[in-house]
Amino acid sequence: MENDELNPVKVFMREVPSDSLPADMHQEMAVSLVWEDRAQVALQVNLAPDVIALLVHDAEATVRHMLYNLHRDIPSALLEAVLDQHPEDAPKIAFQINAPLTALRLKPFNFASPNDIDRYLTGTGAETDRARAFRSTPKTSDNGSLTLDALMQTISR
Repeated sequence: MENDELNPVKVFMREVPSDSLPADMHQEMAVSLVWEDRAQVALQVNLAPDVIALLVHDAEATVRHMLYNLHRDIPSALLEAVLDQHPEDAPKIAFQINAPLTALRLKPFNFASPNDIDRYLTGTGAETDRARAFRSTPKTSDNGSLTLDALMQTISR
C-alpha cells in the first residue's frame, strides 16, 4: 500500500464569493457583461424581484442554475416565461416551490413533496383511481429516481 503523504490528492479550491453585496450593487452587477459578476449576484440571499427577473433570463446557463438552486420561490409565471426561452432548464426548475407543470413532470419522485404530487395529479387531470394509486406508491430505491411522469406510466389504468 502506498503512503498517502507521497501521493497527495489534489484539491482545487474555488474562490468563495465575498459576503453579501450591497443591495444597490445587485441591479448594476446583474447586467454586467461578465457572467461571473452576474453569478455572484445570483448567490446573494436577499434579491429584489426585478433582479431575479433579470437573472432568470440570463444567457449564461450557470447563472440561471445558480439562481434556481438558491432561490426556490421564484413565481410560477416567471418560471413559465423562462421555460419558453430555455426549455432545457426544466429539470432544474422542477425543484422550485412554484414549478410549472412542464417542469414538475420531470421532478424525481424521491424529491416530490405531497404538495408537488397533488399539483402534478391536478395538472395532469389524473383519473381518481390512478391518482389514488399514485399517492399510495411508497418511495423506494427502485422508483425514487423516476420522474413523476415516468412513475405515472408504471401505474396501470
